[in-house]
Amino acid sequence: MKNEFEAKDSQGKQCLVIVETAPEKCLLCHVAIDPKFLFAFFHDNDYPTVSNNQVQAVLQCPRRECRLIFIAHYFQLNEPPRGGGREKYQLKGVAPYICEKKGFPESITKLSPSFCAIFDEAAETESRKLKNIAGPGYRKALEFLVKDFLISEYPKEAEEIKKKWLVNLIRDKVQDANIKGCAERAAWLGNDETHYLRKWTDKDIGDLTKLITLCVNWIENHLLTKEYMKSMEAKRQE
Repeated sequence: MKNEFEAKDSQGKQCLVIVETAPEKCLLCHVAIDPKFLFAFFHDNDYPTVSNNQVQAVLQCPRRECRLIFIAHYFQLNEPPRGGGREKYQLKGVAPYICEKKGFPESITKLSPSFCAIFDEAAETESRKLKNIAGPGYRKALEFLVKDFLISEYPKEAEEIKKKWLVNLIRDKVQDANIKGCAERAAWLGNDETHYLRKWTDKDIGDLTKLITLCVNWIENHLLTKEYMKSMEAKRQE
């Protein structure tokens, strides 16, 4: 896509728009692209007499597997162009947007499909700038991950595990030091996302998701290690 294109203003007149950059990735299929320009228009302005104009460009993903249409939103830069020339427009956002799913290891999707679904929903909420809602979602995802993991470790105690508070379960039932340490800290930050006052003011939702990812990694390591120890025990060489 070129860095300039024609757009219609509110009176139907054609105007040349120069933009700094075009979207470099389709936010629907999440593949790097050179989007196909279809048409564009000015949004409620009297170009070129009013500053802070907005332009909406309708673009299409060129990939045969996608070919979906999306809209790129441009805003006129406040600074006048250096050395004269026409004003440039800056890309501010693209819509619609489909959040790219994280993609968990197979061992985790089998262990806790509910965790994977809740985490992806929370991630989509965060991507839409709704972080006050995303935080409690991540906290819920963590609880499903830990409880499903412990149920797989202690199947006879499943009903008790389901009812117990998360922090107590982590303290009393998680044996692996790495899983315990990361899960405890994730629970602390997750609780911050649901309470009026925050205890960990130097941490944010990014730290919470990193700790959950660490939990996923350590649990995967634990499950894989357990699987290989069991499957190769019978044929162990003397």
